[in-house]
Amino acid sequence: MTAHDSDQWLERLGYDSGSVFLHRAADGLKGQHRYGPELDVLLDPAGPIRAHAVFDVEGVPTVCFFHDDGLLSDAQRLNDIRRRIWNQNLVSIILVLSGSTVTPVPVSRRANVGTPVQQSAASSHGLFSAADVQSGDLYARHADWFRHEERVDSYLLRNLNEAVRQLTKVAGLSDEQAQQLVGQLLFVSYLEERGIVTDVYRRERKVARMGDLVTQQDSVGILRLLKQLKSDFNGDFLEPSAGEDPVWKNLQPSGYAVAQRFLSGEDMSSGQRRLWGYDFSFLPVELISGIYESFLRDEQDELGAFYTPRNLANLVIDQALGNCEDLGAQRIYDGACGSGILLTTAFRRILTHVEAQRGQLLPLADRITLLKSCIFGSDVSKAACQMTAFSLYLSLLERLQPADLAQLERGEGVKLPKLRGENLFSGAAGDFFDTKNKLVSKPSFTVFICNPPWKEPKKGAQSSADTWTESQGGAVVRRQMAAAFAHRALDCVESTGRLCLILPVSLFLAPTSQRFVSEWLRKVKLHRLINFGDLRDLLFDRAHHACVVALATPRARNQQFVPVAEQFEYWVPKADTSLAMGRLTLRGEDRQWVQTQRIVSSNQALTTLSWGGPVDIALCARLRLHGRLDDMANGRFGSWQIRKGVHLNDASRPLQSATKLHAMPHIPVKIVQGSLPFVDEGLLDNFPREQKKVVGLDKELLAVFSGPRVVFPDGPSPGLEVRAHFISASASFTSSVGVVSGPEEDADLLKFLAVYLRSDLVRYFVVMSQYSVLVAQDRITLKDIKSLPFMPPARHPNPEKARAIVAEAAQAVADVQGCDVFEQDRRYQQLRRKLQKLIFQYFGLSQSETLLVQEVVRDVIPSIQPRGFSTLRTELQLDAPLDKLSDYAEALRAELVAWRDATSGRGDFEVTVQAATAGQGRFAVVRVNLVAAAGNAKAAPAVEADKAVQATIRMLQDRQLLPMRVTSNIFLAADVVLLVDSSAYIIKPMQRRAWLRRSALQDAQRIVQTARGVGEIPRAEAA
Repeated sequence: MTAHDSDQWLERLGYDSGSVFLHRAADGLKGQHRYGPELDVLLDPAGPIRAHAVFDVEGVPTVCFFHDDGLLSDAQRLNDIRRRIWNQNLVSIILVLSGSTVTPVPVSRRANVGTPVQQSAASSHGLFSAADVQSGDLYARHADWFRHEERVDSYLLRNLNEAVRQLTKVAGLSDEQAQQLVGQLLFVSYLEERGIVTDVYRRERKVARMGDLVTQQDSVGILRLLKQLKSDFNGDFLEPSAGEDPVWKNLQPSGYAVAQRFLSGEDMSSGQRRLWGYDFSFLPVELISGIYESFLRDEQDELGAFYTPRNLANLVIDQALGNCEDLGAQRIYDGACGSGILLTTAFRRILTHVEAQRGQLLPLADRITLLKSCIFGSDVSKAACQMTAFSLYLSLLERLQPADLAQLERGEGVKLPKLRGENLFSGAAGDFFDTKNKLVSKPSFTVFICNPPWKEPKKGAQSSADTWTESQGGAVVRRQMAAAFAHRALDCVESTGRLCLILPVSLFLAPTSQRFVSEWLRKVKLHRLINFGDLRDLLFDRAHHACVVALATPRARNQQFVPVAEQFEYWVPKADTSLAMGRLTLRGEDRQWVQTQRIVSSNQALTTLSWGGPVDIALCARLRLHGRLDDMANGRFGSWQIRKGVHLNDASRPLQSATKLHAMPHIPVKIVQGSLPFVDEGLLDNFPREQKKVVGLDKELLAVFSGPRVVFPDGPSPGLEVRAHFISASASFTSSVGVVSGPEEDADLLKFLAVYLRSDLVRYFVVMSQYSVLVAQDRITLKDIKSLPFMPPARHPNPEKARAIVAEAAQAVADVQGCDVFEQDRRYQQLRRKLQKLIFQYFGLSQSETLLVQEVVRDVIPSIQPRGFSTLRTELQLDAPLDKLSDYAEALRAELVAWRDATSGRGDFEVTVQAATAGQGRFAVVRVNLVAAAGNAKAAPAVEADKAVQATIRMLQDRQLLPMRVTSNIFLAADVVLLVDSSAYIIKPMQRRAWLRRSALQDAQRIVQTARGVGEIPRAEAA
């Protein structure tokens, strides 16, 4: 098969040969690419893989192309290629091209070769086309090809943890000894399999291969090998701490057996031999550094440290080094280097950039000079700095020139540099807040990158961060160490330096963090804030909280104020099927500009903008304006009680007799989890007889056990619905139940409250205002309940109308209660729509606002925060039906008309949506025509028009109106507005998320700003 034939295949499948995302061997060193070294290995015509081409999606190599020169009929060779690519942990699928077919080959070890596609059926929107890959349709059809647990990173990390566990259990090693032993196995395996420790090296130094020594249980030989490697490579990771015996010296046979199984690639949990194991000649250095996560199994909670995933590390380095002109001149510091993944990623990026500039690989001596001048780190943990040094050593030894390798073999080459004590510091010297840390003593770094500990010291404990904070005359919110890091980081960067931090999302979104946000934004110019709240359960395997990435630069110390016009980019990426392929995807609707001064005053907008927009900010503000439910209890509007029930146990408080509770009925938690807005009194039970004592049974608590009240469970809230139940009969309940209690004359208002708490409006408000629901838990707390908008009829703008609505809702509840028990649920469902409408009327929502609220409940809430990769393909990622596209068109036109009227404009708008629905990677084109005469235009129903859509795309491409990134990946185009004569175009993927009403409002604003030439209003310049 000729190169010309291959190129024709690529063109037929939509892999444009002129695209910057298609890579070939002839392109040379990929120094500007984040995965440049990996691409070179894949494409090396003399290497072990020898791909014809590689296609990347959003910077991640995703598709690997091969000629079928007998490859498909040579199972051994094909599996060798798959194994190597699997170990590289990037490419998702292999496509083998022949004269008449293209055959898909999954990289996953457990998946079989796919069915070939005939040339006659291949197209730019067909199976395995660029559109199929970019849109995620490929994942939807073949999710079993991309199982997260089958990726090499998941497999290796599982095996590391299991190997350490077995060494401690069967061989009697301590955690630290087991961790050191496994680390030594990794390091030596890497040196051997990367061709750094060869047969020549072993013959010259009279040492043997590590695997052979483990099989022979030769502790003397292993110690000789480690000592020699320590001498040749300066690897202090290879020796025990002072005064300790080497772990291999007295290792039991059972320990050697575990080590041998680990080296073989066996599944350590099941004992099964895998089809292929890990290959250290292809495993990425960043993944090796991820073993720090395993080594801190028991320390993670104490230190607040978590392994930084490779895709997140790359994103951080993208942000930190994005616009740096001379990467080789940067001085980069990580104040809590942990596994070293951020520093390793940064150094590899700098190294490949410098090599690309020079047009050749750097010799080892030059690499060492570059490393010593660019990379610095510290950590309180010695093990962390050892692992960071280990990772950086591996980066130095990657792709060495033959002359360097020959010198290393003969012991004549340059030794690896001493890093600990010179570039890397641990203990007190590595404590970011200790005066012994010399790296923080003056502002000498150009870039500060860090994933600091997310730690709140225990009560009574005094951390070094506390001491430093007190010396600065301030206090950190909740004593969160990450907040102290953010402040302290300003002491070590130059005035023009950059900060790029991975921080807990609570530091920016929690109401209690307002002080930190205000103070920090006065000290820094925030350029970009990336909120990964929706990916909480997908990014970090064991962390309980979501993260943000903040990119900022210091303000001048004498100018620590925020200009009114200053803005920053706020990105909120959502869970996407691309994550299963190792990519972090940002859609156009996930990106907004936010006025910095607004957040200095109140960080509430950051929560609202996670799923909402300016219209949601305005609606929530208006709802709060009239009061909160808490005002019914604090004396402002009334004297209700809002609290929890009786505590059964509390060691810090005195016990009291439960006799009074035994004399009345009891509300078990299970009966306040139903679908009706009232308690079925026939299900009341007795207070547990064995519970003789309780806590806090005072007069005020006894009062809420009788009279009209609303009770609800204090626990997970499916669908974010408060399962509120009205009851007036006397009955107790425990602290697992919350209550809103009022006087007898407020019985109808409390029935109305039960309906309100179950309403779509409350669910909407929770999503738009309660940060903890979006990023931490799926439960609505008592504090959240108190903050809900509420006002009694007497405080309503129209008291008479409000009283009528309350009476009607209360009567509806009584109507359902009066039905036969088997008819109640059906009757309630009949009345539910009417009750929802009454709630919207009570709070004064317009029709357009009501539609936005219902959209959040119907479409958004079911897709918030998938709990794992198996649930990654949410409803919002499915294709939108044509009626949704039509609704979008109506909303877009209405919003444009509102903009016209608000700005005293003229004319009207004609909106059409044409959808390409054939094949894979479907998308649609929105066209807005400006009509001179007002009143004659309309939004036409969306239609299927494949040829018309393709013609529009070709027209825009021919006129060179599409940006390069959009030309190559149409699925990133949703935030690009194109003006052609008197029309505006937006290209959008068919995913439902792109066609929500709130997307229409966002797009209308983009169109207006683009048309008026104000798309670049004053903002914090891109860092």
